[in-house]
Amino acid sequence: MKLYKKIGAKFIKHLDGSFVIVFGTKGKLSLISDYFGTKTLYYSAPPNDYFVFSSSLQSILRYVKKAKISERALASYLQYRFVAHPLTIFENIYKISPKQIIQIGNKIIKKQYTKDVVSSKSLKDWAQIVADCHSDKTGLLLSGGLDSSILASLTEPVKAFTISYETQHSDTDLSCAKLVAAKFSHKHNVVKMKSRDILSALNSSICQLEEPMYSTISASSNFLANKAKKSVSTMITGDGADELFIGYNYIRTALNSQNNEIEEYKKQISWCDELLCKQLLGKNIKHIDLIKDTTAHLDSILDFEQNYRLPNYHLSRLEKIMAANNIIACTPFLSEQMLNYVSAFTNKTLYTTPPKKHLSQPFVDVLPVEITTRQKQPFPAPFITWIDTCLQKDIIKTFSNKKLTCKLGINHRHLLDLAYKQEKQYHDYTTIWGFYMLLLWVKKFYKHIV
Repeated sequence: MKLYKKIGAKFIKHLDGSFVIVFGTKGKLSLISDYFGTKTLYYSAPPNDYFVFSSSLQSILRYVKKAKISERALASYLQYRFVAHPLTIFENIYKISPKQIIQIGNKIIKKQYTKDVVSSKSLKDWAQIVADCHSDKTGLLLSGGLDSSILASLTEPVKAFTISYETQHSDTDLSCAKLVAAKFSHKHNVVKMKSRDILSALNSSICQLEEPMYSTISASSNFLANKAKKSVSTMITGDGADELFIGYNYIRTALNSQNNEIEEYKKQISWCDELLCKQLLGKNIKHIDLIKDTTAHLDSILDFEQNYRLPNYHLSRLEKIMAANNIIACTPFLSEQMLNYVSAFTNKTLYTTPPKKHLSQPFVDVLPVEITTRQKQPFPAPFITWIDTCLQKDIIKTFSNKKLTCKLGINHRHLLDLAYKQEKQYHDYTTIWGFYMLLLWVKKFYKHIV
């Protein structure tokens, strides 16, 4: 507030890090989100002349009582794997967007703010920020990939955590994580998730996320956080690096396509076939166009990745699951200093050079060669194995529940056919998982849905 009193509304440009701010002045209430939308803030104006806001959707539902599922939000989930801001899964309840200011007075005014970026080709200041994250209660999510390995090279020895699966066939990630932890003297904790742990962890994560989200790693993230909370209160993670440095393979696959690059990108990130959606829901779901179809396809895709997919998919999952386990998530790649560094390169430069070259290059002489030469891999949660084994009975039980399918207006027979075909090794795992996540959410929030 001292900074606000000194320079007024411009104070927001001087803030760095993860935050939502709520304050009142002269009969106005202001809600402000950070630059990347790291934290979620929900709000609603029920027809009773009052304004409600909370970091918890379930708190808002105490005032709204019964809410109708938003068809636009459902379309967002089917298209993009998440409910995109400013929508929530419920009609008339919204969430704040990244770098947004919402002022509530006689009327509601929404505006976006910008940040003054000063290009820099040095990571010295950023490295110091990572080093300063250290304390006795600090942990590090160590995946064995480039991003978390860079963080491991910069911090003082901390407790490092890596998830491992009982059903995992490949141990490349774990081997790399062990290598990095040993090199930089971190106390390595391998958290092994067994088949019997999955359903419980999955159901807990559905409650924590509060909205439908197609995530194959939410259960394991929750399981790991639940174990880590006994010894750490802050967790350093590598989230954000792939969005800033074009690290995801599916982006490059789309841009290398001979077809329309935007349409190919949409196929890469979608999970539900349009025809199947129509069969299951009995109608066409109107698409939500969040990706600007301009001539600059690379810029359009990165805009979507950084302003929609990062906050609504990755950061929302991270923040909510960590907070539910009383852990603060620390994301150094989303700091102002890293933003200054990446701004020194054009999107075209980042794309036309090897993946994340400009991030890895300063650390080539520090990290093991196995890390700097390793190709990008997605987090390998073995959800296909889970569908075929430990979750199969619950999937059929969930798909058989007419109360749940009726709430969504889903054709019960078609959905059940999909589940029974899975028993016979019909390999539409992606669709099975997407509708399973959606129905588990309906089950947890059933009493709130009209």
